[in-house]
This record gives sequence, structure tokens and C-alpha cells, in this order.
Amino acid sequence: MRHNGGMRWIAVVSFAALLTASCSSGSSETGTESGTSSTTSAVPATTTAAPTTTAAPEELPGEEFDLIPEPGAMLVVHGVAHDDVLNVRHLPGLTGDIIATLDPLADDFMFAGRARRLPSSIWWEITTADGVTGWVSGAYTAAEGVTDDTTAEIVAQIGHPSGASIEAVGLEIAESVVPDGEEEYVQRIVIVVAASEGDLGEITYDVVGGGGDAISGLRLHIFLVDEDDNGTWTLHTVETTVMCDSLRGANPGGLCG
Repeated sequence: MRHNGGMRWIAVVSFAALLTASCSSGSSETGTESGTSSTTSAVPATTTAAPTTTAAPEELPGEEFDLIPEPGAMLVVHGVAHDDVLNVRHLPGLTGDIIATLDPLADDFMFAGRARRLPSSIWWEITTADGVTGWVSGAYTAAEGVTDDTTAEIVAQIGHPSGASIEAVGLEIAESVVPDGEEEYVQRIVIVVAASEGDLGEITYDVVGGGGDAISGLRLHIFLVDEDDNGTWTLHTVETTVMCDSLRGANPGGLCG
């Protein structure tokens, strides 16, 4: 469903087509296992292997890419579905052995200082919280920015959406934050935390893509309520986190650089 006057937000830098070109093809150079967005399984745990030393520059696939985040900058996974993982590989590209995996909410790994450009993707060298150094697809990373309660803005645009499915209501909300005319820039909208029911239903969506120079997308943590206990879920609260482009990062106040 499309709504007029979506919340304004800026997304990836002009060369971000290199970072996201593989997203439309489903599997090429992405670093994820399946690229699915099923709503049935829980977020997988992060797994790691023993610390590994990566290859020297002359042994690495692709060519050096010198538009990089600050060495030591903390990054987060962005745009990986809840039933998938982001692979950390010994070498950049899909031919590299998998030496660790990061779950869709991983936020404790840092940029290790090198980047490589392959024909359809950019790869960052990163170090995980467990000390594993390897390579991930830059299309699936961001720097975490500020988080705000954006319920009022959502309601002003689309009212209080409701429906029988948490996933469907959540998707309507996620689609509403993309301004009219910018749909072509959005690479994907994925569920990064599967729907759960309780006093409040919950689901988290990542919106990835856009047409600006500092923000790579948004993360929406959506709460819904079944007030009449009849299986109809209605918007309660939306917390929106700005996901800054990996290159620009976020300042101490959480604003994108």
C-alpha cells in the first residue's frame, strides 16, 4: 500500500549502487545465506570461529577500495532477514571460506581498516566481538544512529492501521516511511525480528535504500495491540532507528555524519 507524503529520510551515498547492486539479484556477492524474509523462525544466535588472520593485499580478490569507514568504527548488521545470517568470510567475495556469522541485530563488530571492490559489491574487513577478523558484504552494514518514537508521525500519515496479521500491519507501516517517488531507490524491506505475540505484539523491519548521502535506511521496532482480543492487531507504538551509511558513521549524538 502506498501513502502520500511519507516521512522524509535520506539514504545511501551516490556510489551505494555498488554496495546494493547485488540485493536485486538475490544471491550474487551478498554474503547472506538465503536472502529470505520468512516470519516463522527466531533470530539465529551469532556464531564464531577461532581468530583468523586474513590474506595480504596482493592475495585478495578484487581491487583496493579507498572510500572506507574510520578504522575502528563500530558497525551494525542492517537488512538481513530474521531467519538468515551475515557471513564473515576469510576472503572478500562468496568464494571465501565462512569463518563466523553475525545475526541480523549484531551491533558489536568494528571496521578493521581495509575494503575491496569486486565486480558487483564492496567488502569491508571487520573484527567481531570475539576477535575474529574477516570480510563481510558492505551492503549489509551500517552505523547505528539516533532512535526516536515516531508514532505520531506515522499516525498523522496513515492513521492507526490494523489487520489480522502482525506482519501485514508492520509492512504497511514500513512502506509508509518511504516518500512517494523514492520507491525505486529502496532495495528491500525485510523482517529482522519475527513477529511475536503477548500483551503487545512486536515485529522489527529494516528499510534499506534511498537517494541521499548520509543515511542507508531505517530500522522500525513496531508494537501492536489486540485491544478486543479478537485477533485484530492495531498500531500502538513505533520506535525508529536511523541507520547511517557505513562511510559517514554517526556522531556521539547519534546523528549521521
